Amino acid sequence: MIISHKYKYLFVELPRTGSSAIADELCNKYDGKKIISKHAKYTDFFKNANTKEKSYFVFSCIRNPFDRVISEYEKLKNDRMNDQLTYSGSLLKIKTKNYLNYIYLNSRFQFVQKHKNFTKFLNRYYWFPYDDWSSLNHHEFDFLIRFENLENDFNKVLKRLDISQDGKIARINVTTSKRDDIDAYFDNEKARRRAVRSFGPFMEKWGYKFSEKWSNTKILNFDRFLYGIMSELRKIFWKYISYRKFKKENYEY
Repeated sequence: MIISHKYKYLFVELPRTGSSAIADELCNKYDGKKIISKHAKYTDFFKNANTKEKSYFVFSCIRNPFDRVISEYEKLKNDRMNDQLTYSGSLLKIKTKNYLNYIYLNSRFQFVQKHKNFTKFLNRYYWFPYDDWSSLNHHEFDFLIRFENLENDFNKVLKRLDISQDGKIARINVTTSKRDDIDAYFDNEKARRRAVRSFGPFMEKWGYKFSEKWSNTKILNFDRFLYGIMSELRKIFWKYISYRKFKKENYEY
């Protein structure tokens, strides 16, 4: 999480949405200062912010789940997982002290290394409606930077804050092995059905569209209902984990 008292903004970092690149830009060029922790929730900030700070311009990032999951798969198969995961042969090295994160990454790493098939990965790990903790507070923010339009949207933020732009954004953790054509990963009916059921409600909520090649795509009301139920349960989990972690952090500017 990045704050500037000079320009009166708060940037909330959502994992795997280009937030590391934005955070570096803010800290290096636009008076940004890191507070709480990298992926702290907005509620963590709000609990201790004063009245003036609560009025700051708040923005974050969001990403098409298709692109996010493909990037996750390619990093597990070929490269690295946001600098948290590296491997040599069958040896896995995790740069994290979070045991749950280790279990999450290790399980997926082993599966991808064994099968190296995106459809199998999709059907194994994305049975339920996809969501991330953008569901907690993103709808309250002043602006959302879309990963797919990172440079232009960041420039819009700077204009809203009346800040002069200082160069282009340096991209971080780029997935070099990812194919440009996202549809090529969903090359069979089984993969497409799973993608619609898992990602459809989230995409609908945040204004993402399926490509024209998916003209027969239809999101089922049952999947919308399941997404809503699971979203509420996940919010409880995310808030609880956030609170426990926040108590152990120092909240300093």
